[in-house]
Amino acid sequence: MASPHRSQEDYNAVKTGIARDILYRENRKAERKAYREKLNAEIFVTDEELKGYVDEIFALRFRNASFNTLLQAKKKPKAVVAYYNFVNAYKLSKTEDGYGNVCCLAVDTAKELLRR
Repeated sequence: MASPHRSQEDYNAVKTGIARDILYRENRKAERKAYREKLNAEIFVTDEELKGYVDEIFALRFRNASFNTLLQAKKKPKAVVAYYNFVNAYKLSKTEDGYGNVCCLAVDTAKELLRR
C-alpha cells in the first residue's frame, strides 16, 4: 500500500483509483480466473492459419519447431490447452498489448506437456 509519508502523490493515486495496489488480494482471484477463461477458450484454426500466426510471432529459426510443436499439441488431450492459449493469445495480441509473450510461453508449455 502506498504510504502518505513516503509519497503523497502515490497515496492519492491509489485512494482515487488511478493506480491500484498490486499486492491487494481481494480481486486478484477473480482477475486470474477471467484471464484463464479468456486464454483457455476452445478454438481451432486451420493449419494454414496457424502457420501464418507462427510466422508472424516467431523469428525464422524458431518457426518450424514451434509450428510442429503446436500441431502435436493440437492432437494430444493433455497439451491441447497450450494450443488454445497460443491461438487466443495471438488473437488478443492484435487488440491488446502484452500477449505476444504469452504466445511464446504457450509453445514452451506445449513442449513441456508433450514431454510428460
